[in-house]
Amino acid sequence: MTHEGSRASRHRVDPRSSGPSIVTPWKIRVGIGVPSGGTWHSGFGFSLVTMIGHFERSHVDVPEEHRPEVVLISIDGHLPDVRTRIMGEAVIERCTHLLFLDSDMIFPPDTLHRLLRHNLPIVGANYPRRIFPHLPTAHYGGPDAQGGVVWSENKTGVERVKHVGFGCVLMDMRLVDAIDPPYFVFAPDGEHGLTTRGEDVYFCEKLLRDAGIPTHVDHDLSMEIGHIGEQVFGMHHAYSGRIVQAEMDAKKAAEDAEAKAKARAASGIVTEAEAAAAAIAPDLENAAVEGADIPAGISAPVAEAAE
Repeated sequence: MTHEGSRASRHRVDPRSSGPSIVTPWKIRVGIGVPSGGTWHSGFGFSLVTMIGHFERSHVDVPEEHRPEVVLISIDGHLPDVRTRIMGEAVIERCTHLLFLDSDMIFPPDTLHRLLRHNLPIVGANYPRRIFPHLPTAHYGGPDAQGGVVWSENKTGVERVKHVGFGCVLMDMRLVDAIDPPYFVFAPDGEHGLTTRGEDVYFCEKLLRDAGIPTHVDHDLSMEIGHIGEQVFGMHHAYSGRIVQAEMDAKKAAEDAEAKAKARAASGIVTEAEAAAAAIAPDLENAAVEGADIPAGISAPVAEAAE
């Protein structure tokens, strides 16, 4: 494990000056980079331990000289600086890949497996922001900040996007040589510079602009990712919950009714209302046939009186 006392943690490191990137690795060596504010959520710690354990157990039968390795790198500080230092430490550790995981994320045990299998330069998970209205962090790009939001529901596989949040993203370490530093910057955004683009947005945009390398998002993994946050709950949350609960109850009632109807149809059992409707159906059909010759606009009693 690499921690705050390491060489890369004590000094700013330009990853490209720390040694050549591994172009043809003899085995996979994944650096897990955790930018931290000094405190890890328990859910994150549990997810991290189970993921590393799952990854290592799945390779116990692989010969040691080819067995994938994991290096944990955790550094505190200013986020853009920390991400750069983590990347530098990954170069020093001769990592082939770097998995960024924020300490407020929860994720499934096979997260690393799934991201590695895509064999893409950079691929991450989509997840909601912690502040209202909790829009997803992946984005297609474009002038409308909300119109280009990537929604992962009812989607599968990977998709090319403009950028993803770096709370859960895997990158090939050869990207270090693909673009020039700085790699992570809080950049002014908007006409007057009153808003700021995140360091993850900056990296993905620079990667595409300077090296033509796109970012991808894994929609399946995205549906299993959680973003831990803090919130003050008011009565409006209770009202919203009541509406959601009513919709869920109505949906369940409709599904139950449909299931019962199918069961009755399969068994030949009908309700009293269905039996009554079936009994009068012939009379209604005959009545329609008998009244077929009545001129339009004349009711049945008036027609009989005319005869």
